Amino acid sequence: MPGTLFLRLAADPDRAAWVCLDEHGRQLEPPQQGSLMDAGPLARESRVVVLVPAMQIVTTLVSVPPTRNTARLRQMLPYTLEETLAQDVDELFFALGARRDGEVAVSVVARERLEAWLKSLAEAGIGPVAICSEAEGVPDTPGALTLIAEDERIFGGWAGQAPFVFEGLGLAAVVELVTGSSGTDNGAAASPNILLYADHEAHVRHQRDCAVLATTCTSFELRLLDQGPLPRLATTLHARPGTNLLQGEYAPRSNWVPVLRPWRFAAGLLLGMLALAAASGGAQYVRLQRQESALAGLIETSCREQYGLPQVASCRGEVQRRLAAAGQPIGGQDQGFLSTLLMVAQNHDTASQITALSYRNGVTDLRLRVPSVPALDEFVRRMAEAAPVEVRIQSANPGDAGIDSQLQIVARGT
Repeated sequence: MPGTLFLRLAADPDRAAWVCLDEHGRQLEPPQQGSLMDAGPLARESRVVVLVPAMQIVTTLVSVPPTRNTARLRQMLPYTLEETLAQDVDELFFALGARRDGEVAVSVVARERLEAWLKSLAEAGIGPVAICSEAEGVPDTPGALTLIAEDERIFGGWAGQAPFVFEGLGLAAVVELVTGSSGTDNGAAASPNILLYADHEAHVRHQRDCAVLATTCTSFELRLLDQGPLPRLATTLHARPGTNLLQGEYAPRSNWVPVLRPWRFAAGLLLGMLALAAASGGAQYVRLQRQESALAGLIETSCREQYGLPQVASCRGEVQRRLAAAGQPIGGQDQGFLSTLLMVAQNHDTASQITALSYRNGVTDLRLRVPSVPALDEFVRRMAEAAPVEVRIQSANPGDAGIDSQLQIVARGT
């Protein structure tokens, strides 16, 4: 299936939910869930983006000096964030995201956890192009606090800020923590605009808090998620990719597979054409070898008939000896038997066949079977352009195998 598969891992790394979006971000099918093995066949046909549990990733914005050296910047991050992290920085991996007004998005994850995810995905035959926190799927809503409620977790974020996630807190408590107020005052910070996404179970769980916030906030909008949060998270990440954990030492060795997937049909056709061309070339090579063997046989026959010599080398030496004795030039512009024979071999079409050849007194008689009359005319033209010879067509009779022609090749002026 074409498109991008958004695969959301559960707390159990062998369980997942997934949904596929087309290139325009439209959902192709309803979300599904199951084991990673169940998602494997679909993942091998699509570009895969993996969403991992946000409770196991720290996402933040860090002020950094302006530099394009990402490797050096990644080395600086552990020292910049060391005091804010409870775990030893040597056990953590720091991934760089998008820059925002002098700050850079950073995702921090335990190396052990990231490697466990990669191992589970590899065992299922899934090679993702990106892995990011599910919290980065919270959409940016200008001027509003956006929240997504699911089970006991609440994801959220302000536009342009790092996303967050809380677990086990009520909706009103999360708003109080984020805004710094209980929402009972009339200050601007105490009465934010809130956009809440929630599935049916979460709506029931936070129904009382929703009623309170609806009366105390500047605005409160609730949007129910009939298919759960995954399609909403996937749509956001399709339009605005999150911080990819697959970088540095965890970067894929090659991205050719997902890139070439859309071209696999064209690649198959190309390979088929190359195989066909190789087979055709091989067949032509075999045919040329056979014609060469037949031509060598004709030369040997002519040598035995004309000079009584069984070997071509001996025949050539005898021809050269007689030409020298007669005062004729050897090579150059000489149009004797061997040079004429060479011209015939170089200029006759591979689809034609020499059926007989003889040479006497400077005249070569040639029987040539060609596929058509135009092919015969082409051979005559080539011979005339190749050397100062005249090719005379004695006859040309159509047959079952082509045109059986009889030609005479003589030097011009003879």
